[in-house]
Parts: sequence; C-alpha cells; structure tokens
Amino acid sequence: MEQALRLSHAKTKKEVVEIALQNFVRTQQRQQLMALCVSVQWEDNIDLNSAESSG
Repeated sequence: MEQALRLSHAKTKKEVVEIALQNFVRTQQRQQLMALCVSVQWEDNIDLNSAESSG
C-alpha cells in the first residue's frame, strides 16, 4: 500500500483503491474491445463503387 501511495501520489488509501479500480475497469474494457476486434473478420475486397451505386 505504501508503494502504491508513493507511485500514485494519492493522499489516502481510499484514493489509491479508487485509482486501482478505475485502472482495472479501463483495462478490462480494452481487453473486451480487443477481443471483439479480433473476432470480427474484415473483407479486403469490398467494392466501394457498387456500395455507392446501390444507395
């Protein structure tokens, strides 16, 4: 905890925990987004001209 207080420049233990939880949530959200990006398969041969003419 002392190291976390020093590294975070937080004034209280509660503030250290809040920072840690914010970082945890942000990390989890990034991981979920990356997993979603990996699961989506993009096609390289999209014909933009046909897409424009149909709309």
